[in-house]
Amino acid sequence: MLSSAGALFGCLAGETIFYTGFEPGDATPGRLDAALAELRAALFLAGEGFAGIKPQGRSECRTADLAATRGGEEYLFEVRWVSGGFGADAVKKLSAKCERKAAQLRAALKRAPAGRGGVVFVAGPLFPAAAWRGPDLDSAARAVHAAQPRSGLHVCLLAGDASAVFPPWPAGGNGPKNS
Repeated sequence: MLSSAGALFGCLAGETIFYTGFEPGDATPGRLDAALAELRAALFLAGEGFAGIKPQGRSECRTADLAATRGGEEYLFEVRWVSGGFGADAVKKLSAKCERKAAQLRAALKRAPAGRGGVVFVAGPLFPAAAWRGPDLDSAARAVHAAQPRSGLHVCLLAGDASAVFPPWPAGGNGPKNS
């Protein structure tokens, strides 16, 4: 994952994790997992036809985690690692998390011309597994979005080797979908 993300960001694999704002020696519980989730989300977005994917790093002002373009439009993304996976009550938990992340994203989108973006939830474990065994991701993404219906806001769920996006991306991406 580090090598692939390094190629995407144009840096060495060993430097990639620091592009997320992760600091060496940061022992905050879940911080390393959150940084790895951002890398996983960036690789997912590349497979979905996004280009120019750049981590935004951490700052005191609220900002998005990732910026990217698709079909000539700029998008901003907030990424959230979900340590326990999605589970049976995924929609309820993710809707609450989406509300908080969407608020952060709205603040960043005020400075973005197109106002497009999304919240990407990455379920643990972070590395793709052979098959996802859990709730139907398409239905869950649709239901989480329904709780936060905003124009230009997409809900992305990544779990193992499975993914879902709602609403679907507009036609006209930057290249073929690789996933």
